[in-house]
Amino acid sequence: IPFFGFLVLTDLFRFAPQSAQTYLNDHPLVSYVLLLLLLGAAYANAPVFLRSLWRTEPLPDPELVMRLRVIAAKHGLDYRRISVWYTGRARIANAAVAGIFPRSREIFVTDWLLKHLDRDEVEAVLAHELGHIKHRHLWVYLGFSLGYFVAYLLVFEAAQHWLPLVVTETPLGSAALVIAFFY
Repeated sequence: IPFFGFLVLTDLFRFAPQSAQTYLNDHPLVSYVLLLLLLGAAYANAPVFLRSLWRTEPLPDPELVMRLRVIAAKHGLDYRRISVWYTGRARIANAAVAGIFPRSREIFVTDWLLKHLDRDEVEAVLAHELGHIKHRHLWVYLGFSLGYFVAYLLVFEAAQHWLPLVVTETPLGSAALVIAFFY
């Protein structure tokens, strides 16, 4: 999602007033800070993005919700809600936690997992997701993403400096940079 946002902003940049384009081209650090803020916003709002991409609804099992709230309270953890992620015909047994802030944080569990595991097993899977919250893994993932993004931008800047014709004027150069972003 952050990379998609980056591509959208890059495309919209072409429609910005010439003065804004000149300023950002002359001050690439400002552009990089804006991109890093976009990445942080994506992590903060991940549950909203995921709910818009996936068909979800709040977990309809009040007993299981309460059992997990008790576990979370025992460890001083908070989250907004647990949602069922409907995967259609896909056989996906998975759960995930998204959102770095407790007020927006959400735990997702697939319908297939709920259908094929017994209540204790589901509770264990969801408790595992609480473990990600307790050990601040979402913040660690954000740190990795920020580090990766900064490293990519530094490589891109170096490539533009040392290989300007290859990077900026050939489709192969552009494709290589996009592929490099994902590897």
